[in-house]
Amino acid sequence: MIKRIMLLWLSKAAEQDEKPGVQFLLGNCYHHGHGVPEDTAKALAWYRKAAEQGYCPAQRALGGMYYRGESVPTDYVQCYAWISLAAAQGEEESRKAKNALTSVMTTEQIAEAQKLSGEYWDLYGSWQPDHSYK
Repeated sequence: MIKRIMLLWLSKAAEQDEKPGVQFLLGNCYHHGHGVPEDTAKALAWYRKAAEQGYCPAQRALGGMYYRGESVPTDYVQCYAWISLAAAQGEEESRKAKNALTSVMTTEQIAEAQKLSGEYWDLYGSWQPDHSYK
């Protein structure tokens, strides 16, 4: 019962565009099946919503989904672009993942990914914390 109430609250809060932390948490619930059936398509949608608001953990999670091909085709260029945003904002795990990813990418893919990263930075790069959900 408590899980259902928590998920209902998360869902209501996540529907508000200015709550990327909550959107990420809901995506995480769907990604890992915490209190809901695992649904990577829903996880992807919530991660993307939060990532596009500049939320670093969601950018890293979205990049990981592109890396593993979860509900999207495997795409190292997209993966690199998303994790680069989080790395540029100081996420150490994203920086390490980005460096490791380049070892499986071609020179052309890296160039394309760097260009896309710049475009994404202009759109989604900088997140300012909103602690109102705490």
